[in-house]
Amino acid sequence: MVIESRKLLVFLLPLFMLVSCKEPRERFDFVFSDPISDNDGSTYRFCADFNNPSATYNTAIVCRYSTTIIKGNCLTFDITATSPSGQSYFERVTMPLDKDNTLIRFRHNNGSVADIQWPYRNNIAVSEDTGIWHIDIKVADSSLVKGIYGLGFSYNKHIPDTK
Repeated sequence: MVIESRKLLVFLLPLFMLVSCKEPRERFDFVFSDPISDNDGSTYRFCADFNNPSATYNTAIVCRYSTTIIKGNCLTFDITATSPSGQSYFERVTMPLDKDNTLIRFRHNNGSVADIQWPYRNNIAVSEDTGIWHIDIKVADSSLVKGIYGLGFSYNKHIPDTK
């Protein structure tokens, strides 16, 4: 019985190693209040490896913030995405701070700190410009920077079935 178990283990171990070494389908980066150096310290930089030309990607932005400093009902960000070929895309987005919105995830950590996750872009296809994209997220209102403790950027990959 021990010999059979060893044979099974010798067969299964490489299989487990193969499965465990597969590329992750989701990636998440979070930067705590250490934005890249710019005029007012409000820009956070992330990298996204959009490496599969047949995949689509869903993205999200996460923010940890002070509810005593940021009291409005939204936050506005300037987002610049730069492709591996150097092409830049810019947009200004306003994200709600509405904890009852069913599209966002909201959590109070204690009386004065909250985490929120917004879906950003879904079904992104980069069939002609695959590789490492640089995502810069800038807090549009520099007076609110002191109330943001960190920003995060996540993406997950969807590979269509080839059946």
